[in-house]
Amino acid sequence: MFATIASSAARADDPVHVRVSGDDSGCPRPADVAALLVHIAPSVELTDDDPQARFVWVSDLGAGYRVAIDGVGKNFDDPARTCSERAKASAVFAALVLGGGAAPPVVEPRPVGTVLRPTALLPAPPPPSRTTVDVELNLVLDGNHTHGLGYAGAARLSVGRGLLSGSIGFLAGSAGNAGWEDRERLRVTRFVPDASLRVSGLVGQLELGGELGVSPLVTYAWWKPIFDRDASTTVSLVFAVRAAFSLRLWFTPRIGLHAGLQALIATSPIELSGVESGASLTYYWLGGVLGLVVRAR
Repeated sequence: MFATIASSAARADDPVHVRVSGDDSGCPRPADVAALLVHIAPSVELTDDDPQARFVWVSDLGAGYRVAIDGVGKNFDDPARTCSERAKASAVFAALVLGGGAAPPVVEPRPVGTVLRPTALLPAPPPPSRTTVDVELNLVLDGNHTHGLGYAGAARLSVGRGLLSGSIGFLAGSAGNAGWEDRERLRVTRFVPDASLRVSGLVGQLELGGELGVSPLVTYAWWKPIFDRDASTTVSLVFAVRAAFSLRLWFTPRIGLHAGLQALIATSPIELSGVESGASLTYYWLGGVLGLVVRAR
């Protein structure tokens, strides 16, 4: 089939100017599709400045991908996300449409487990090494058996390649204020920066991950006795371990929903010196996380 495409394209009177575009970090990458397209169809010339050029757009849809020529295209299923095979199939599809001007061909599905070996005419390029940069914005609702529920806002930046990524995060919000004596009016706020390691895997559009990290946990306490005009504050610092299980559902290659469970465990109870004799916060919080994740790269 490759020889037929090449020979039909070579008989064209004039070169076909083509512009290939898409997400450079997607699967397949437009650069890989463009290189294979020129190899298959010698009459194709790539250009970025010809307003009359034919336009080929490749889109990563997670468990599949789309190839469009001049706005009209076809979706392909590929849950395995084999980028080299996606690039090859995209180039063949584009060459057929550009060379003959015909309607998009019907692509026969291949049996599960079939391995396509590269031919001498069209070697398969190696899969690209892809670095990802993700940004999360989350709402955290957690607590413990002593002080009830607390709430917080959290943000996280992670950078990774393959299954592993490193991240830094910051959480700020209530530490849970139930369980104190009536004679005290107390507000306790947490400030929790952390550095974590994440291991994750993608199944279709669903990404499952686990995280483990360390954090300096800072608490700021404001309190005012009922019969006293003056309020006081105190700041405490302990170190904590953070563990989390997360689930990401990608709506597009760049935007998804993030949900998970999180545990924050301090190395010791957090003493609130001066609030009341022996006052302290229980050293752990367990709860849920819900928010959005954006893939910046």
